[in-house]
Amino acid sequence: MKKLFITLALAAATFVGANAQFIIGGTIGGGVNFSKNSYDGDALTSETDGGFGLGVKLGYAINDNMEIGLKAGIDWAQATFKTYNPDTKTTADGLGWYVTPNFRYAFLNSNGFQLGLQADIALFGDDGASISWKSFGFGVNAKPFVAYNVTDHFVVDAELNFIGLGFNYIMNTEETAPGADDEYKANQFNFGLNVNSNQAAATMNLVTIGLAYKF
Repeated sequence: MKKLFITLALAAATFVGANAQFIIGGTIGGGVNFSKNSYDGDALTSETDGGFGLGVKLGYAINDNMEIGLKAGIDWAQATFKTYNPDTKTTADGLGWYVTPNFRYAFLNSNGFQLGLQADIALFGDDGASISWKSFGFGVNAKPFVAYNVTDHFVVDAELNFIGLGFNYIMNTEETAPGADDEYKANQFNFGLNVNSNQAAATMNLVTIGLAYKF
């Protein structure tokens, strides 16, 4: 019986090793959105957000449909806030970072095309450049992805960050006066279509495009 278990274990390891591939690649992402809101039934506020990010990713393809991976990168984002009655304008920008372990499952895989779901566990943060503030957060999110195998080794993909289900917890610290900080926390729940990027710079890219090489 012991020899049988050892034989089965070796066979499983050989099968996984024959079908698995290591993955290395890079990503680029960005997004812009605009929103308007009424305030106290009188004043009107508007907000324009934009961002751009670069990252690297490592992965391991368990089989043709399943992958585990790790992404890390930096993002730059800018937000412009305007109020009317009275008229004011404030612009804030920041540099963010993220580290994201993830799991992918492709439920459609045909002729080189893949459509599936990606689950992320994210750690992220950013620092304000034009104003003194910092944020740090973590989240658990699921989103769709599409991919195309250009060759047996090269793959291009797109993560659709504006669609999905997730939760983010963000801790913010802003210097309101010399030596005085204002701290506040935010819980974000996302479900369905979400193009509102009122969150840390490192999580605001609406679409992320990637290019990877499979060994």
